[in-house]
Amino acid sequence: MNKFSRGSITLILFAFILLLVNWSIIQFSEPISLIAYLLLFVSGILGIVAFLRKESGFLKGSCLLCIAAILFFISWFKPLEIARVTTWLQKII
Repeated sequence: MNKFSRGSITLILFAFILLLVNWSIIQFSEPISLIAYLLLFVSGILGIVAFLRKESGFLKGSCLLCIAAILFFISWFKPLEIARVTTWLQKII
């Protein structure tokens, strides 16, 4: 059963939707962006677990490839967004 791969792809889709919602609203929302990045992080962990458990199928590789592509496009088009979220976290803590 490919439960880790499916969970990883599901979390990637939720994170991508949250990032699109965040970029489409007028004001930047740090909590939405933080939740999206945390979902990407958890989906990466699930993808690595899928590799370690040697799940069959194509999903285990495609989930890690999707994460890499999303992070590449974030760093290409919005390079300071991750720094913005981390400074927001430092301010509230």
